[in-house]
Amino acid sequence: MPDCEAGEAGVDRVERVRLTQAAERLLGTLIEQHGPVMFHQSGGCCDGSAPMCYPRSGFSLEAPEGVRFLLRSRLMTDEEAARIAAEPPPPHGGG
Repeated sequence: MPDCEAGEAGVDRVERVRLTQAAERLLGTLIEQHGPVMFHQSGGCCDGSAPMCYPRSGFSLEAPEGVRFLLRSRLMTDEEAARIAAEPPPPHGGG
């Protein structure tokens, strides 16, 4: 069965992002220091395709720490894709 995460209003959402413990610790530190953050994943190649962590409308936060986030992805199963299509839009940091 696909991994799920608890969604709003009791909707079981397909897990779209999973963090390693090291990434979770770093993300916690960045949020503590800078407040709410967002990730941007470009469609480029090479260094341009690394996800970058920004404060809302700002510059990448992890670079001064001497580290960077890496993304390892997989294709969704047909079942996951169908479930995602039926879900409400995911939460976002807009405001």
